[in-house]
Amino acid sequence: MITSKRPKAIPVQLIARVDSRTLKFILHNIKDMGPLPPEVIAVVMESKKTFNTQISPAEQDLKLFKKYGKKTTMLMINSYIYLNKDEVVRES
Repeated sequence: MITSKRPKAIPVQLIARVDSRTLKFILHNIKDMGPLPPEVIAVVMESKKTFNTQISPAEQDLKLFKKYGKKTTMLMINSYIYLNKDEVVRES
């Protein structure tokens, strides 16, 4: 019997509504992010994270969660959304 180990879905809280495909795109792009300005970190930390969703990360994305931890990875995702809001967030 062949069983595949699928990673568990990780709950995330976001500052804006994004679909799952965009969220995976963001996860792939935050690996290449440079240092974040303190102003961006302050805005993201203080903003309400009203959009709850789940992501099933790929193996390479799980390495990111293991390397930085969940809170820092969520900060990086929300910072990416904040910095690229025009490109990432689509109003429905």
